[in-house]
Amino acid sequence: MTSHDQSTLGAILLCGGRSSRMGRPKHMLPFGERTVLEVVAETIGKVAGKIVVVAAAGQQLPDLGSACEIIRDEEEFQGPLAGLLMGMKFFDSETDRVFLSGCDVPMLREEFLSGIVAELGDFEMAIPEADGYLHPLSAVYHMSLRDRVEALYNQGERRPRRLVDGCRAKRISEERLKQFDPDLNSLKNMNSPDEYTQLLREAGFSNETQDNNR
Repeated sequence: MTSHDQSTLGAILLCGGRSSRMGRPKHMLPFGERTVLEVVAETIGKVAGKIVVVAAAGQQLPDLGSACEIIRDEEEFQGPLAGLLMGMKFFDSETDRVFLSGCDVPMLREEFLSGIVAELGDFEMAIPEADGYLHPLSAVYHMSLRDRVEALYNQGERRPRRLVDGCRAKRISEERLKQFDPDLNSLKNMNSPDEYTQLLREAGFSNETQDNNR
């Protein structure tokens, strides 16, 4: 697990959730002239060689072109650990690390993602730790964890957080993270209309502009 090029890094982009607090599918919300999912996928595509989008059966998606492969949940609403497992099963032996992300982080920066990847080194996981919280949906996982991911899932676990205590994990401090993204905007997700409005404001978009793009 030394240095690697972009072609060996995969990314798993999760968008099969209920979006219950938002009241409508988060990934399809406009962010500028594109949807949130398109914005996130474009940023990740600058760093990862391959992207797989894990979506619910029948879930509407924007046209992501050839940049992403789409796979559908075998069973809906099983949580992010299930999405991580499905994504890991998708990649071939040439991919040795995967970045796991939610679909609702439109402020994700290329420099942040590159920094997280570089922090993996000889660890099995590189996970941000900020404001007292770990962020498993902004973390890089070595493919050697696949069997442990599957074992945890089969035991009824649904969150990647449990992996941290069972592997060699590099917890990336807030101070270090700010070297990649000074305002930590890359960790800001949107679960509610107020959070969506706040991110639009920070990105310089108005609600009126977004209404016109719907």
